[in-house]
Amino acid sequence: MADKREYKIALVCHGRGEYGEAVLQEGVQAEVHLRSSSVQKVCTQVECPYSSGPHGEFCRAAANCRAFCPYVFDYPHILNFDSEWQPPAAIAHVVRTLLQRK
Repeated sequence: MADKREYKIALVCHGRGEYGEAVLQEGVQAEVHLRSSSVQKVCTQVECPYSSGPHGEFCRAAANCRAFCPYVFDYPHILNFDSEWQPPAAIAHVVRTLLQRK
């Protein structure tokens, strides 16, 4: 498993509002694709009906809101925007596996 560079995780997402709160009463199916091209680097993409933006980084589940999707990121670049960033719990184990890969 340490050599694997790509993962797909299916999850149920409840969307995000302006302050990161869940906005959908009934969640939607989403799939997070995680890739690592080198040690200490992880990129993600999300397949979700509410994903928008040039890189899919916005959640449009909440009306009139451009909330960031927590599942879309490029590590370590995300640390430039949030130095205390942590991966979402639903995908944290895979992110740690990819970052520890030798």
